[in-house]
Amino acid sequence: MNTYHITYSYKHDDKIFIVDCDIEEVHKTAINAGDTILSDNGDTKTICAQDITLNSFVGRCICGDCYRLGYKLVKRVRSLKTGIL
Repeated sequence: MNTYHITYSYKHDDKIFIVDCDIEEVHKTAINAGDTILSDNGDTKTICAQDITLNSFVGRCICGDCYRLGYKLVKRVRSLKTGIL
């Protein structure tokens, strides 16, 4: 399991937003309802119970993604802090 820290900023409606968080890479079975994940396109999503499904062919899916049958780790967000400059 890898853990790392990221900080980034972006501009929206002439305001600058700051995002600061810790990311840990975990197996898909470690994700539970209420966890926040970071998708490959950079979006964060809080997982609810309906987002976690069990497929008899590919196993556990999160938001319809099987994470390459469990070989790809899920990026779980910890200590998410946001602010506006």
